[in-house]
Amino acid sequence: MEFNKSVSQELRDMLNSDLKRYEDSMVLTELERLELRKWVSDGYSPYSNPNYMSNENGSPMDFVTAMRISDELEEIQLEALSHFDGIKEERNDFKKENQAMRSYIKDLQAMLITKEIDYPKFIIPDEIPF
Repeated sequence: MEFNKSVSQELRDMLNSDLKRYEDSMVLTELERLELRKWVSDGYSPYSNPNYMSNENGSPMDFVTAMRISDELEEIQLEALSHFDGIKEERNDFKKENQAMRSYIKDLQAMLITKEIDYPKFIIPDEIPF
């Protein structure tokens, strides 16, 4: 692996050893392996991460675990945003229906005021049969 020029030989040896041990202990996808090696080639430990994420006990999270969690969080955010977009669409539909109903009510009120509606005439008998 080719390291960044600013990484000392002593650090390179240590990082190569850490990387080998880390890759042997983890199941990695090809993309994860490439990202991990890029991270290590810049002089960082595979047991650290660029987002300074920590696990439950407060110690730094390893690179691939932090990357996986970041990816999951991004998916959750995208899902939440798409759900929000769905809510916005439903709200817009509701607004349109509400406007249509208000327009209908206004038309009915106008018809009542101008007496354009023919009310049925009820005939009340003189005698009630009971």
